[in-house]
Amino acid sequence: MTVLDTLRDEILTGQYRPGERLPSERELAVRFETSRGAVREALKKLEQIGLATIHPGGVRVQPLHEASLDVLGPLLDLQAVPDIELVDQVAVVIGLLVSHAAGSVAEIASDAEIDEARALVAKILERDPQDAESLELRMELGRFFMKVSGNLAIRLIANSMRLQFAARLRARGFRPAPEPRAFRRHMLALDVALAGRDSSGIQAALGELMALNRSAIRAVLEAAGASARGLDLIPTAPSRGLSSRSP
Repeated sequence: MTVLDTLRDEILTGQYRPGERLPSERELAVRFETSRGAVREALKKLEQIGLATIHPGGVRVQPLHEASLDVLGPLLDLQAVPDIELVDQVAVVIGLLVSHAAGSVAEIASDAEIDEARALVAKILERDPQDAESLELRMELGRFFMKVSGNLAIRLIANSMRLQFAARLRARGFRPAPEPRAFRRHMLALDVALAGRDSSGIQAALGELMALNRSAIRAVLEAAGASARGLDLIPTAPSRGLSSRSP
């Protein structure tokens, strides 16, 4: 692991608590057997992702809730199987982003774009929802809704969360398998709502689909022995840092 990865994970696992000072550049360089320049770059990156702040008197740890989305992936990697509650929280946010974006499709999408969305729905309905290809098509549909919405901020946030969340689950073999009959029913409802440019119907169908997906993800993780502690999984172990007194 790099200096950055090690310090980041030590902060996330409570070995350095919010407000505490990290060891000096010199001490860290000795510990990691590297140059102070390399340590300085790692500390700058910690500040960029919101886990630390650099002051003239040293580097202090920031509370986790002030960090950026860049810590999401490492949080999910703290355990061999990602924590159920953390995964569910991410799934909720992604669902809200997709639903918000899709709600505007009924009003601003062209006829060609509506047809494209319905074509994706048709492809999804042709496949078993438990197949990997079905999951890829569902993700493509979500990206399509966000593209059509024209909301760049939503797309950037969703991209970051998808890369740190969906890609990680897929790479580790955790694929949600929603209940087929309910899944098909809600996908058909989504198609009808798209055809009728029914904004509330689109959002309602997506809400049901997201709920099914969340339940499927939980089932997969539970079967793999995942914990369900949320942010409580981050321990408050005795600090290995220096004094937290102000310089």
